[in-house]
Amino acid sequence: MRMRPAIVALGSGLALSASLITAPVAMADEQKNTCTDVSQVQTTKTTLLWNFKDSFLSHIQTQFADGTVTATEGATFNAPKGPVTYPGKNPAGSYWNTPGNELDFAGNLHLTAYKGLGPGGGLGMDTNIHDLKLKITSETTGEILGSYQVRGWTGKKVDANADGKDAVIAKVTFDAPFDKAAKAQSIKMKVIADKGAKDLSAGRYEPGEDELSEAVLQVENSGDCLAPAQGHIKPVWEESSSDSSAEMRHKGVSSSDPNKQNTNSVNGSSVGVALGLAGLVGVIAFIVSQMGAVAGLPAVQLPPLPAVQLPPLPAELQALLPR
Repeated sequence: MRMRPAIVALGSGLALSASLITAPVAMADEQKNTCTDVSQVQTTKTTLLWNFKDSFLSHIQTQFADGTVTATEGATFNAPKGPVTYPGKNPAGSYWNTPGNELDFAGNLHLTAYKGLGPGGGLGMDTNIHDLKLKITSETTGEILGSYQVRGWTGKKVDANADGKDAVIAKVTFDAPFDKAAKAQSIKMKVIADKGAKDLSAGRYEPGEDELSEAVLQVENSGDCLAPAQGHIKPVWEESSSDSSAEMRHKGVSSSDPNKQNTNSVNGSSVGVALGLAGLVGVIAFIVSQMGAVAGLPAVQLPPLPAVQLPPLPAELQALLPR
């Protein structure tokens, strides 16, 4: 049965009327919990959750590195994956996301590894990171500053000693948009290495090039115009992180040279495509011959296939072939 146009129009009119009646109420509730100016908001508590680099901390805890990750002086480390949590030293006072603000965090992270492989048979890595700060450079960007002492050797037994005070460890970009009118906020940050990160990793992470682990800033605000608090979030552990760019640089392959980086993957792809085409042709030939046999037709003589020039196998695969 078809609905008459008059009934459809009546239903639409009632729905529109209902929306016009309820819309002002919803807008009033929204305005009630919306701050019109950041001067109406004060940040009362901050917490920074950041592992520096997930794969870096994971490697330190392997049997090979035989290292330790220890958080003290207020910081905590939820072993083995983290996060490392740094509590705020003092409230920001004004709203945290005000350009020029510096958020101070307590805690010391002590990293050790490679016993007996350092100078004089000591530790190959002995690093302290402390007094972290988050400097707000704009509403969407900032910098992680910190002080550190690095002692030990690099993998080539080169002195890796470095010291920094309020040094820029990384540049961050805040994951926007985030609700500025909430009593509790969790802001994800994309983190890119700066000079301090290169010092802390004995040259593994290049400034402006390597991405470090995601950081999260947890904030609590006060103000009569704020919306109810929302649940805090934590950084996501990078399960498949492999530090490929840093490892290739360590072996003498520049991450800016795509030809060297992709040689093995191109060879592997070429081999796969060639073998796949050869297999497809073989299947087609078999089907044609079987159809001819069923129909009583003479055998079909296919022209010879052109020779397929396969690229050389990567060294890793050649090593697996029997001698």
